[in-house]
Amino acid sequence: GHYGQDLKEYDFSDLLLELEQIDGLERIRISSIEITELNDKFMEEFKNNLKICSHLHVPIQSGSDNILKSMNRKYDIAYFKEKTKLIKSLRDDVNLTTDLIVGFPGETDGDFYETKQNLIDIGFSKIHTFPYSIRRGTKASTMIQVNDTVKKNRTHEILELSDHLEHEYYEKYIGKVVSVLVEDNYSGFTSNYIKVHFDEYQENNKFVDCLITEIDGITVKGKVK
Repeated sequence: GHYGQDLKEYDFSDLLLELEQIDGLERIRISSIEITELNDKFMEEFKNNLKICSHLHVPIQSGSDNILKSMNRKYDIAYFKEKTKLIKSLRDDVNLTTDLIVGFPGETDGDFYETKQNLIDIGFSKIHTFPYSIRRGTKASTMIQVNDTVKKNRTHEILELSDHLEHEYYEKYIGKVVSVLVEDNYSGFTSNYIKVHFDEYQENNKFVDCLITEIDGITVKGKVK
């Protein structure tokens, strides 16, 4: 997201535009990117450049303003919600995933449940969850720590929520035909990062149209047409 800071009048969005011009390059998948790096120029490129995959992994780290402030994050929940709402308005099929730190020093039950509700409100489809661990020399290491058992329980609770949200997101695609890039002969990914499994052998690095037939937990099954 900070690409081009050492250049004049050229940034990450310009790079995406240039990549779009490459013949034979069908997909551009962006990895983890900070919410503060999704500026107006990027949003315009995301809207118009259909080679950019309809999946963004945007770390939130906490859904509580109190904890975000303690973490010295450069955004609050209102800002995060405004940005993600805009992203969803640009593409109906966009898949938003995130990273979350559970049990950061000072996180109360109230902070945790506020986080949980905001994760639901934002509409993430998957939440990569990590319990806070002490890093010596950081300010957080000197703060009041959350009990390990509490951290463990909260982590499991978020993982269960993540599975539920992921299943819900996938269910919307039952009966729909999607374009899948085959990656290991029997499965591949859609633009919005749904891994689809199929029974018949397919040639790798090829696009196939696939009818989504079943969602088994968080496993998506389909039939190549």
